Amino acid sequence: MNIHKRFMVPQVLDRIKKQEGYVTLISVAILGVIALTIAVSLSNLGINSARSSRHLLSSNKAKAYVNACAESALQIIADNNSYTGTDTIAFTDDDCTYEVIDLGGESRQINITGTVDTGYIRKSKIIINQINPSIIIDSWEEVSDF
Repeated sequence: MNIHKRFMVPQVLDRIKKQEGYVTLISVAILGVIALTIAVSLSNLGINSARSSRHLLSSNKAKAYVNACAESALQIIADNNSYTGTDTIAFTDDDCTYEVIDLGGESRQINITGTVDTGYIRKSKIIINQINPSIIIDSWEEVSDF
């Protein structure tokens, strides 16, 4: 009986070592999947953050174009009190357009659209209730449509 046990011990030890190897292999695989999931999540977070920044920048750029067109339209009205019409100011890849509408007397409405090449559009509407001796703006608001 001693001999039988003596020969069985190495076989049992081999089995235990093989089982430990499988446990280690499965543990490493699970840790690899977890690490990969974390890496992909962080990558997606970075990509989404970059997209949000680009959208915010384009939206702010369109708003700046609206303000530039508004200032230009106000200057033209100050120089020529009877001005009505439409004009476009072109920038590198973008533009803004304004339309001055006579509402009667010294009242004017200015509709302004700023467009960025990525498809961002911002619009503002200005109501003027007096031109002389100086322009008085009754309202200046961002609108979704005119």
